[in-house]
Amino acid sequence: MKITASGHEPLAESLERRAPEPGGAATTREAPGRIRSPQRAGEEKAGLRLLMESGLVGVFTWHADGRISSANAEFLRMVGREPHDLDSGRLRWNEPASPERRAAEAGPWREHAAAGPGAPLAWEFARPDGTRVPVTLALASLDERGEEGAAIALDLSARRALEERLGLAQRLESVGRLVAGVAHDFNNVLTAIGGFTELALRNLDDRATVSHHLAETLKQVRKASTLTRQLLTFGHGRRPEPRALDLGTLLPEIESMLGRLIGEDVRLRLAIAPRHGRVRADAAQIEQIVMNLTLNARDAMPHGGQLTFELADLMVEESRAGSEAEPPPGRYVALAVSDTGVGMDEVTRRRIFEPFFTTKEKSQGVGLGLTMVHEAVTRMGGFIRVESRAGAGTRFEILLPAVEAAPAVPRPQRPAAPASTDADRLGRAPTLLLAEDDEVLRDLMERVLRERGYRVLVAEDGESALRLAEAHEGTIDLLVTDVVMPNLSGRALAGKLSASRPEMGVLYVSGYVEPVATRAGEARDEPDLLTKPFTADSFAMRVHRALERARPRSASAPS
Repeated sequence: MKITASGHEPLAESLERRAPEPGGAATTREAPGRIRSPQRAGEEKAGLRLLMESGLVGVFTWHADGRISSANAEFLRMVGREPHDLDSGRLRWNEPASPERRAAEAGPWREHAAAGPGAPLAWEFARPDGTRVPVTLALASLDERGEEGAAIALDLSARRALEERLGLAQRLESVGRLVAGVAHDFNNVLTAIGGFTELALRNLDDRATVSHHLAETLKQVRKASTLTRQLLTFGHGRRPEPRALDLGTLLPEIESMLGRLIGEDVRLRLAIAPRHGRVRADAAQIEQIVMNLTLNARDAMPHGGQLTFELADLMVEESRAGSEAEPPPGRYVALAVSDTGVGMDEVTRRRIFEPFFTTKEKSQGVGLGLTMVHEAVTRMGGFIRVESRAGAGTRFEILLPAVEAAPAVPRPQRPAAPASTDADRLGRAPTLLLAEDDEVLRDLMERVLRERGYRVLVAEDGESALRLAEAHEGTIDLLVTDVVMPNLSGRALAGKLSASRPEMGVLYVSGYVEPVATRAGEARDEPDLLTKPFTADSFAMRVHRALERARPRSASAPS
């Protein structure tokens, strides 16, 4: 099959005619000393045409201004286009992009073309439906100025999907290793909660004793919340949310989790410098990095040993920078992870970040743990160095750019009764519609709201809430709804009510990792979202803030 733009010769003939001779610019003449018989020339042309029509790779000719003038069938399939897209000139290698972006992309494109096919270029083409196809390109110029050339494109979509599936498998494998330890800790938490609650009930007349027992119960609830968050983070991928982060605070918080991973025969030591900078990072990603390095170290110490985490500032000077192993000059926070395990030889050390490379048995992993570490560190603008010798242990050193600490903001004092402030502004007690399908949680939330002076309409699911709202003649100032409920979700409920009650604010409540995003792929764009578990005080405060945000809409609403 020959695909060509209107008025242009077929792709194979175009490439054959314009292909540059070795060591020179594009020409139609034979290079000195090179003589091809008509039969040989015909064989080469047939071989080139066979490559064009093989269906294994996409091949196209390009112009520096972005035009793609000819392409084979596989390339058109890859980018979701038809031959008439070539005829109309709508097929470009730099679309969709602004004129400024096109100019910026032309430079790297020309540089890779000048370097030749030996310098592959990672690229993405936009399909008509808005999706993007990742490819690896081999570019070659067909003239001296680099204004036009040819390219071979390898579709990486299947590989990307496989990597994502194997990445999920790697996360689930890690969760599986955590389950036994977490179950043990959760049983301890539940035992403590039940025990302290019983003691409090038996000593109701002794206020001090009851206060002590309930305080201990709250501590255990917070511990259970931490365990749940760790499991959800490792078992469910989510969008990174980078912020200024103190690793010196994070490491002690996950120390118990690391202890569960390494077992009793490996000693764990944290060496955190008293003064160290912050980094801009996602806490869950840092936890994932630490966990993967911990699992790698544990497997390297089958007979026990010591695992050490060190944290300190590091200044990279100009004299040290510039080599492949060194980051640019600047201030970094260095996290070093050292083990006393079996170590690696130099050949193995150079390959440890390759996808699917592993020295373990197939049943012990898919070889993506360290690849994910390297990718996460790189995305955060960091660098990772590895030192190891066979029989002498391994040391990973992660350098993340230090960021200036945000100025200290005084913690606002919590109003004793936020509902009184809301009532003062409205001239009446605010009316809330509460929709929660969990009976115990619904009862708790209703008690908290009524205790603070709110009027509350209570519904056990979305459909009941919709009927309550339709029957209520007065204003509803705020909808407090669980996101995931049977019959009618919180998102759908809010959508149905917003048309008839535009003055109503919404506070979503959810226990999922991606709470507001739905199975239909709706964007997570809601500002008022409270994740479970939460305390009574934090719940009341979030209700107060949601009412304040809704105030411009409801201030003039009739009561």
